[in-house]
Amino acid sequence: MRHLLLSRWQGSIFAACLGLDCSLVWQQGIESLATKEDWQLSFTEETAGEILLISLPRLLFFCDQPEETITKPHHLAESQLAINSYVRAMALILREKLVAERLFQDLKATFGQDYDHESLQTLQISLEEGKSLQEVKEQLPLSCWEIWLALYCFVTSAEDVVLTINRAEQFGGAEVVALAGALSGAHNGVSGIPIPWRCRYREQLKHWKTKLEAMFITWSGSYQFARMGQPMDINHLNAIALPEVIQPRY
Repeated sequence: MRHLLLSRWQGSIFAACLGLDCSLVWQQGIESLATKEDWQLSFTEETAGEILLISLPRLLFFCDQPEETITKPHHLAESQLAINSYVRAMALILREKLVAERLFQDLKATFGQDYDHESLQTLQISLEEGKSLQEVKEQLPLSCWEIWLALYCFVTSAEDVVLTINRAEQFGGAEVVALAGALSGAHNGVSGIPIPWRCRYREQLKHWKTKLEAMFITWSGSYQFARMGQPMDINHLNAIALPEVIQPRY
């Protein structure tokens, strides 16, 4: 395992914030998930990209059950494949099963005959031919191009958070930066984010550190999420280690 899951969550949240600050809605969503053991959000006017960003903490928490995070907004039926593809890509990253150069091909196999795979096919061919972001952008459907471009931007620079962010900003804008950043941050962990960036946004990191630790400890089964507003015993976190590693508890 390259990175502890908590590091991936931290990297994803932080890198997403470089594009759009969703802190308030994330906090509301996490509190709802903690107290109601569910997170039913009603989407009526949001774009497909906005829905994914609003749902990011849920995507992270249910990384081993991506079907729990897939939403079906009625007003965005034509964007459902893009939404599902992003959710599955995030799950592959967090479960360390991503093969970047095969992502779109693997997604086609995952969804089978449920969808028209034209966009996935376009992206796979573009990836094999090494097309630029601008070339790919011109071929994408207007309804959800931000999601597809973010996925393509990520897989073509998967190991470099800075490059992913800069390219997304140049060719896509804030929403694409947030979507691509969330994927890249999850893939590379918080350690993949440059120290100067972490220092510049240290207050954001500090704000989310406790909440993400509570999410992680809950995900591991050693903490009651509903108590996240109370002081947390750090020994719960110390008890969690990488596979086949003995972690001392104090």
